[in-house]
Amino acid sequence: MGLQKLNAIATSTIQGTVTVATTTTIIPSVQRFFASVTLSLGSFTIGASNFRNDNGNTVSALPSPPTYGYYNVYINGNLQPAGSITLATTGLTIASTLSALSSIAIEVVDLSNVTSSSNVSNNFTVTTDITS
Repeated sequence: MGLQKLNAIATSTIQGTVTVATTTTIIPSVQRFFASVTLSLGSFTIGASNFRNDNGNTVSALPSPPTYGYYNVYINGNLQPAGSITLATTGLTIASTLSALSSIAIEVVDLSNVTSSSNVSNNFTVTTDITS
């Protein structure tokens, strides 16, 4: 008696769903800085030590512009266009303005504190038919 070889074909059918539920939390970090300075015509920089934080304390450095966030600068309560200002840790550079005593406010919003979690569940069924 010789070896017998069984030839069979297996066909599997997979049916079902995968459900993914993701929760993302963003905790913004907001910092504000204030200064009163006399502005002049042309481009100039207001050094960081001229600014005070929300607690009224003088700061030695301003925050760097956040990678994931934004900053706003207000002069006398008016929001300034992005192209006319540059924020650096050493100070705030203003491209052009009117000459006058002005109130400066910087608002820095950092949105990089992000956490996400996902829950995955599946509901699969596998049916296999074997034919020879």
